Amino acid sequence: MKILIVSQVFYPENFIINSFYKHLIENGHNVTVITGKPNYPKGKFFDGFGCFSKIKDKYLGCTVYRLPIYPRKNASNLNLILNYLSFALIGSVFALFLRKKFDFSFVFAVSPITSAFPAIIHKFFYNTKLYLWVLDLWPESVTVGNRLNSKILIRLLKNLVRYIYKYSDRIYISSSLMKKSIIKYKGNKSNFDIRHFPNWIRNFNSISDSKKYQNLVPSGFNIMLAGNIGVSIDYPNIIRTAKLLKNYEKINFLIVGSGSQELKFKCEVNNYGLSNKIFFLGRYPSDEMPNFYVHADLMLISLADNELYSYTVPEKLQSYMSMKKTIIGMVSGESNQLIKKSGAGLSSNAGDYKALADNIRVLYEMSEVERNKFGEKGYQYALNNFDLSKNINNILN
Repeated sequence: MKILIVSQVFYPENFIINSFYKHLIENGHNVTVITGKPNYPKGKFFDGFGCFSKIKDKYLGCTVYRLPIYPRKNASNLNLILNYLSFALIGSVFALFLRKKFDFSFVFAVSPITSAFPAIIHKFFYNTKLYLWVLDLWPESVTVGNRLNSKILIRLLKNLVRYIYKYSDRIYISSSLMKKSIIKYKGNKSNFDIRHFPNWIRNFNSISDSKKYQNLVPSGFNIMLAGNIGVSIDYPNIIRTAKLLKNYEKINFLIVGSGSQELKFKCEVNNYGLSNKIFFLGRYPSDEMPNFYVHADLMLISLADNELYSYTVPEKLQSYMSMKKTIIGMVSGESNQLIKKSGAGLSSNAGDYKALADNIRVLYEMSEVERNKFGEKGYQYALNNFDLSKNINNILN
C-alpha cells in the first residue's frame, strides 16, 4: 500500500510513530512522511539539521520530507504557538504541491492536533482518505492546569478540533475513554467512526544490560518512574508518598527523565530533606530504558487528578509490561483499570498518596517470587492485547 504519514515529530526525535513507520516498511509498504525539522525536546535543531537544510531525506529506504519550522526553543506558550502554526502552515502548502496518490494518510496526533492540516489539504485536493490517531485530546491538553483560560481562544480551539474531526474518515484513539470527549464534536455532517488503537509493547526483555548503569542506582528496594517530568506526573504527591515512607530506609524512588517540572521537583526534594530518598538519574533515549528497568523492584505510574489524565494511557504503561515489571499506580480512569484488570500490580486513585504508600508497603513486604507474579501477568496481558502487528493489521485490513 502507498501510505502518507503526517507527523510534526519523527526520527531522530523519540516517538512511537517511528516504530509504526518501521513496521510498515518491513512489511513491504511504500511510505512517505511529512514532518518538521527535529528539535524535540531541547527546542533546538538536532545536529546535522537546520531550518533551511535539505528537505527531502531518506530513512529506511523511504522518503521523508523534513520541512522548515519554528523551533520550540524554551517551550514558552508563544514559542509553542509559533512552532505549531509553522508546521501547520508550511506543511499545508507543501501538501498542496505533493502530487502523489496514497491509499490513505495517517496523522500522528500527539500534541499539537494542528499537525493534521497538511493531511486535510491533501485530502481536499487529491481525495486521500484521512485516518487520525489521537493520543492527546484537544482542547483539554492546552487548558489543563489553567494554561489557557481565555474563553474566546478556547471556543476557537473547540471549533478547530471540530473541523479537524469533521474531515477525518476515521479516528483512532489510544484509550477507550477518549471516545467520551471526541463524540461531543461529532456534528450532523461528520462521518468519522472511532476505533481503539492502543500503544504497543516493545521487545525490551531480551536487550537489557544489568551492569550498564549499575553505578547510578542505589542499593535497596527501588521504585522507578520513567518519562517526562511535567505537571501530569503529580510530583507533589510523589513527594508526600516518600515522606510517609521515610522510615523505610531501603525504599528508594528513582526518576529517569527530564521535563518542565524537573527543577521544581528537585527543589522540593531538597527542601524536604529527601535527597537520600528520591534520586534523579537524568534523561536517556528510550532504547536505554531496559538497562534502567532491570534495577527496579517496582515501576511507578502516576498522573494528576484531572479528568483529562483519566482518559490517558501513557506509553510507559506498555513499556513497563514489556519488561515484566510489577507496576504500582496512582492514577484514575483507564490506566487504573488496566493495571487492575491485567493483574500487573496495585493501583490507587490519582492523588491518593496515602493509598499509594500503603500499596508500596504491601509489595515491599512480599517475597520477590510473589511480587514478580504481577509482572508476569502484566506481560501476558500485554502480549494478548498490545501486539504491534495485530493492531496495525487491523488498520490495514
